[in-house]
Amino acid sequence: MNEIIDEYRKQIQHGEAVLRIYPDHNSENPREIYDHNTIMVCWHPRYDLGDKHHFDEPDDFIEFIECEQDGVHLPLYLYDHSGITMNVGGFSCPWDSGQIGYIYTTRAHLISMGFGEGVHPIPDHETLRKWLRQDVEEYDRWLRGEVYGFTYHEEIRINPVGDIKEFNDESCWGFSYGDWDEMIVAMLEHVELSPILGEWVRQ
Repeated sequence: MNEIIDEYRKQIQHGEAVLRIYPDHNSENPREIYDHNTIMVCWHPRYDLGDKHHFDEPDDFIEFIECEQDGVHLPLYLYDHSGITMNVGGFSCPWDSGQIGYIYTTRAHLISMGFGEGVHPIPDHETLRKWLRQDVEEYDRWLRGEVYGFTYHEEIRINPVGDIKEFNDESCWGFSYGDWDEMIVAMLEHVELSPILGEWVRQ
């Protein structure tokens, strides 16, 4: 089992409920396992980044996006030093960082994802740029290893002497949130028998 990086406990009848947080070192690439409203195109000599695409070089992409109806795009920058991290604004270090691609979406792609009709109109460009940034943040957390899992169990006193036995073991992996408290709530929602969420306190 990985090293515990955080632990939450709550008093319950005859014992405690325990939620333990671990790093998820085997998490899957979110660009491969989830559908996204955005497309990430990258060119890098050593790393296989972003989504699969057919653009041989950045100029090919720029020519495409300039002709695309309602296309929205942002640049992608990578910082490579004792690990890699990505953003859309660039990094201050000119030696270990630089632009490596773009993240974008188009009207055609959004329609293919179910937008454009009824209750799912295509959002304005400001909202689409927000989606681009959010998807880069998600991917960056995965690149930096900020993905987690949990185990849950209940430590119940089984006799007057105080002997403890564990019940209701559960676990789940692959959690990645920009807000730590939101992630904890999401984890607890996966525990069917967990105590009231708002009463949890950090140990």
